[in-house]
Amino acid sequence: MPDFEETKPTDRAHIFIYHPEKKIAIDPLPPQRSKLGMEVNLQHVFAGEIHVWIFFAADDDEFVSETKYLGNFTMIP
Repeated sequence: MPDFEETKPTDRAHIFIYHPEKKIAIDPLPPQRSKLGMEVNLQHVFAGEIHVWIFFAADDDEFVSETKYLGNFTMIP
């Protein structure tokens, strides 16, 4: 089993948003973990059901977490 570093405030939170009906996706610029949140302004084209995943990566991309499915959401225009 590999040795993993502890999390750091400079780790990046990568999210992936997918609209299955329209077959479009977006992966916004990842903020640092220290921001403790992320705001994404989606265009109207993302109205409807979307699916969201997240993973964290060290600044040097040497360590990357497992990807977690956050669920499906309905975006209202």
